[in-house]
Amino acid sequence: MLEVNMGFPKCIEISLANDQGIPILFANVFFGAKIFASSRNDYYTGPYWTNNNGIFRIIREEVEEDMQADRELFLMDYQSTLDQCKPLVEVRVLDENEIRGICEGTAQWGLMGPDRKKWKTAEEKIAFIRQNNNHLVHPGKMHIDLSGVSPTDVIQRTFVTELLNNPSLPKAPSA
Repeated sequence: MLEVNMGFPKCIEISLANDQGIPILFANVFFGAKIFASSRNDYYTGPYWTNNNGIFRIIREEVEEDMQADRELFLMDYQSTLDQCKPLVEVRVLDENEIRGICEGTAQWGLMGPDRKKWKTAEEKIAFIRQNNNHLVHPGKMHIDLSGVSPTDVIQRTFVTELLNNPSLPKAPSA
């Protein structure tokens, strides 16, 4: 039997900012999360996208639904539950190939996991994802250590990135 390793929080709230800590108020930047399994394959969840304030949330319940869908569809590939995974999450800006892959997978397999609650049709999800603004930010990643985190916690992190092509963005309110 697999042991419990991770206390994944109720929510991870991530805001975009530049390297000087100035918020990047930009919607529709898409992210993925890698959950490190304790056995067999790691899980890739998402996509997650920023709102108009440059913030997105990774919700525990949705991650568990994503992982359950993977375990049901790919019986031999996945074994760990969320609480059995390692206490580390990698969050990254999705690149063009990953976005194309999500669209192709959605077209082929339809809506799965938490997507069934978010979208009416696969076509609606694909159309939304194709309107992404990922080409305007550096395709970076960050690691979040979840050691000592409780399943009832809400944690906040800042994803530091840089803008590409000097897009005109809304300015953060001055203090």
